[in-house]
Amino acid sequence: MKNSGTGGINLADKKWISHTNRRLRQKLYERDADFRGFHSHSYHKHFEDYTEYRRMGANGRMKLVREYTGVWYRQKLSLCPYLLIRILYVLLSADMVFMLIQAGCRLAPTAWYLTISEFMTVLVLTALSYILLINYVFAPRAMTVGQYKSASVSLGRISLAAAGCFAADALFVLLSFSQSQTGSGKGTVMAAAQFLACVLSALAMSAIERRVPYEVSTAAEPHGDDGVPITVD
Repeated sequence: MKNSGTGGINLADKKWISHTNRRLRQKLYERDADFRGFHSHSYHKHFEDYTEYRRMGANGRMKLVREYTGVWYRQKLSLCPYLLIRILYVLLSADMVFMLIQAGCRLAPTAWYLTISEFMTVLVLTALSYILLINYVFAPRAMTVGQYKSASVSLGRISLAAAGCFAADALFVLLSFSQSQTGSGKGTVMAAAQFLACVLSALAMSAIERRVPYEVSTAAEPHGDDGVPITVD
């Protein structure tokens, strides 16, 4: 460290001291026994762009205080289209569930690969329904980066995965019928058509969500310089 010659510390030295102190605080914070075990990847993902502070509680013990200091995401929609999009997504999701059940009832005992494909479709559709009903529909108008990723980004990805599963179902239905010739030919064609209709519904959901405009607000300044920002690697 160099002295400025006037008894003070120059700007470069101040930046070096600030950076060193910040690194030291973060190392001590991560090794603190009171908070050990709470810094998994899922923890950082859930509290992404929050800043954590350690404050003295009324009982004299240190407590953890989190403040969101990241950007905010908000759909640039008035109330009517904001509600209509959510109603449309719920209807598309319910329609996919109904057609999946109806297509399954049309099919006779089929090949093992179709059984596995339909099972995967049920899992993906369950995940889609959860993301839609829990994370998206009831998300606040102004969302943190974590809420935005778990709602809009996750919905777009899971709807594409659902489209892929339904397309595989339609292909395997026709393949199974061509190999075994069991069951009704009309019923098989109808089941394949319903799976393809589900593909269109899932693709429509993904396409609409990609075109929903979002406005991003500026990040807030942290209150104090003793906080530790939470980031996702």
